[in-house]
Amino acid sequence: MDKNQLAEDIQFMRRIVERTHRRIDPGAPIMITWGTICMIGMPGTQWLVNHGMQDWIGRMWIGLSAIGFALTLLFVYQIRKRELAHGVSSVISGQIGLVWNILWPNGVLWTVLGLYTDPYGGPGFLWAALYGIGLSMMGILYSKEWLIAGIAVFISIPIAKFALPYSYTILGVVMGLGCIVPGMIALRRMRQWEAEDAAA
Repeated sequence: MDKNQLAEDIQFMRRIVERTHRRIDPGAPIMITWGTICMIGMPGTQWLVNHGMQDWIGRMWIGLSAIGFALTLLFVYQIRKRELAHGVSSVISGQIGLVWNILWPNGVLWTVLGLYTDPYGGPGFLWAALYGIGLSMMGILYSKEWLIAGIAVFISIPIAKFALPYSYTILGVVMGLGCIVPGMIALRRMRQWEAEDAAA
């Protein structure tokens, strides 16, 4: 095999890898949705605790979770529809979904059964750890901005521990931005690739 043929083969493989990567859908709208919920719910929980309104915490989270799950189902439907339209089904997209499908039920189970409580009497620090794991796994499977977000969440946990009056606000902001910022990057990247594919 001559050098020109080898160079052409390498270029061909790079195009295949890039095209495959473009088919990966990390579910950016889903992550943006839950990031927004974190930025509302976590500081909201702290505000309710500080004002002696703990009875409203469960109701608030039931409402926020209902909205989140409804939007998640809608976005999953749109992702599946788009994959069918392109005739592909990304293995990595499925793996990302599997990561969250493992973490979420565990978090819900621990929350409902009261297996973990933090200084505020709730599972906020537990959920921060789960978000950190999920975002880090997305970084390993998809792109590095998610890994950076996961690390940021892990760093925020000990900081929040020593800033109790502001713990949930700190966690909520970092968890929220950790989902929203990479989600916006991924969304912009996918739209750019779709435009390039349409123009090709």
